[in-house]
Amino acid sequence: MRALKFYRSCERGNFGFVAAVCVLPMLMGVGAAIDITRLSQAKTNLQDAIDTAALSGAVAYMQGDERDMNEQGRQVFNVNAARNQNLTIKNFDMKKQTGDLVYAEAEAKLQPMFMGAFGYPIMDIKVTSTATVGQSVGAEVALAVDTTNSMAFGSSWNDTMGTVENILEDMKSFSGDNNFYFTLVPFQDRVNIGEDRKNWVKTGHIKNSTDSFDDDWDDQWDNDDWDDDDDWEDDWDGCVEPRHEEVGDYDWMLTDAKPTSNKFLPTHEDAEMSDGRDLNCPKVSITGPTNDIDDVIKESKKLKKGGTGRYDVGLAWAWRAMSPEWRGKWGVSNYPAKYTQANNSTKPNDKIRKKYIVYMTDGRSNAFKLEAMKEESWGYNNGSKQAFEHIAELCETIKADGIEIYMLQIPGNSNATPYFESCASSPSHHIMVDEVEDISFAFNKIKTSLYAEVRTVN
Repeated sequence: MRALKFYRSCERGNFGFVAAVCVLPMLMGVGAAIDITRLSQAKTNLQDAIDTAALSGAVAYMQGDERDMNEQGRQVFNVNAARNQNLTIKNFDMKKQTGDLVYAEAEAKLQPMFMGAFGYPIMDIKVTSTATVGQSVGAEVALAVDTTNSMAFGSSWNDTMGTVENILEDMKSFSGDNNFYFTLVPFQDRVNIGEDRKNWVKTGHIKNSTDSFDDDWDDQWDNDDWDDDDDWEDDWDGCVEPRHEEVGDYDWMLTDAKPTSNKFLPTHEDAEMSDGRDLNCPKVSITGPTNDIDDVIKESKKLKKGGTGRYDVGLAWAWRAMSPEWRGKWGVSNYPAKYTQANNSTKPNDKIRKKYIVYMTDGRSNAFKLEAMKEESWGYNNGSKQAFEHIAELCETIKADGIEIYMLQIPGNSNATPYFESCASSPSHHIMVDEVEDISFAFNKIKTSLYAEVRTVN
């Protein structure tokens, strides 16, 4: 009996030893596969970073000199490389070569996750890129900025607005270019289109914002405070109601229909939301379209926070600022360009203009819930599933017209993330603004793309 027990014990020991001998190579194989995958992804990310740096440096050189090239290239590289926290950058270098070529290279190291335990050294990565720049092309850029109360939580408001001013300063290199236009669209619960655009507005007004969602707007006009049709023009401050239309499954869709076919209702200065709170509209009206960036900077300094926000309204007005449906309405000759022009039309006298919307928000809002569907999915000021589905559908319509959308998401409402990712033109067009440098990243990509022949030539 004792012998049998010993045999069993020995058998268990033999099995454990054999298993250990077999499992070790298996673990090495799995670990190697994981580290090789990490290495491949890290090299891809670093290559993207060096390509973007080379392109940005080439643009900076065309607008300045080698010092500008190095400063801009390094800044862009550092922002992009920092997105891969597993990498340690060993070296970055940028050189001007013969002709219009700009060469950039970087070296980095990646600490193995598993293979280091088996004696394998740190994995080294080296990437290079060469870029060149041709002539500049035209562009129409609209920056829609959330100026609601939630954007002031923490330091986000000061940081965000300070960075916006820095970006606008950097864009001044395009000032005076008759083929480059910039529009600033501040939004809160409403957008201020400017008092000089009364011809876009219907005679009359509504007293309460909820009325605009009823079937018959005409029946909701109330002129008790504005005694006759002329008084509203004297008291009106430039703010208008959302102009909702029934499109497909969406009863509250916003479109780019021109104001001559469907005018806007003026927002009364004493309008309230359904919960009795004042309805907020920015004091700063839409600025632009203009090629004088100093005008935009001047107005951006006046922005103040207020309201809970209708993020769909801000996006819609950014769209209208570059929709061909509004051609001739903004007071700028041959503006906006036709969409075919943005797609490199070769017709005589056509202007090639790329179109960009940069949309900056923390995704916090209660206005749509108060005014439309009366549904709340994620608690106070976090919006609703239906509201975000609505803005995602609006984004699809805008992108289908050839406009690129950059979504700059300030931390605040994580429920908005998948919808904002869907809104963006690509994964790289959706940027979580963890640091203010992330805002500059989007504009650097736009600035780089404003050249017809910016390309890597590796």
